[in-house]
Amino acid sequence: MDLFWLFVIGSCFGSFANVVIYRYPIIMGLTDRKKNLSFLSFPRSFCTSCKQPLKWFHNIPIISFLILKGRCAYCQEKFSTQYLLNELFIGISFVVSFTIFKQINLGFILLTLFFIFSVVLFWIDLKFYILPDFFNKGLILLGLIFHLLLNKEFIYSSVIGSFVGYFSLWVIFFIHKKITKKDGMGFGDFKLMSAQGAWFGWQALPYIFLGSSLIGLILFFIMAKSKGLTKQDPIPFGPAIILSGFIYLFLTWL
Repeated sequence: MDLFWLFVIGSCFGSFANVVIYRYPIIMGLTDRKKNLSFLSFPRSFCTSCKQPLKWFHNIPIISFLILKGRCAYCQEKFSTQYLLNELFIGISFVVSFTIFKQINLGFILLTLFFIFSVVLFWIDLKFYILPDFFNKGLILLGLIFHLLLNKEFIYSSVIGSFVGYFSLWVIFFIHKKITKKDGMGFGDFKLMSAQGAWFGWQALPYIFLGSSLIGLILFFIMAKSKGLTKQDPIPFGPAIILSGFIYLFLTWL
């Protein structure tokens, strides 16, 4: 398949991921917005500022954002660049997945789902400091299925990695809590590191953990400067784990 059309299809899935990122926290009750949304289709897409329903041509991935200059066609309120970034990134992830597998097969499908689930978790954790189990456990399951069906000689490393990923962070959490009497991270982070182990094996975990620690420090300094956070304020660790996992994938799978 032409890589351009793969990118286009991927950007459409990126647009869908934007819907999930916005609506799923509302459905979970993480915001003060009314739960008058279904997960997928009702009501149709609307401006979150003026609530005006959007026309189909306002929702063309990437193109509509650029033509409208990132603003609502009705009230001119500025949209978050998150929408454009997700459409671009997931479009690129489809091309990357095809580059790895050379065809659209089960491996391609599972890897693109890895990217989509990870992007959803990235933004929800960054905004709400929570990693929903549906996507977290889904990532673990996808990784185990991937190696069980497509890379059987690696399945033991995958299973061990899922356990080591979880319990390595649990040990750090336990020691930190014993010393400080405070929670150092959430259980969702354990599951997300477990997902990295399931996908990349236990051998990858030291690199992913080191990378996520460095990225987490950078994230803290960015949030401290932009939001005035202090050392006592929590920061989401999930985005750092996800970015570190992406870096490991791009360095070792391509």
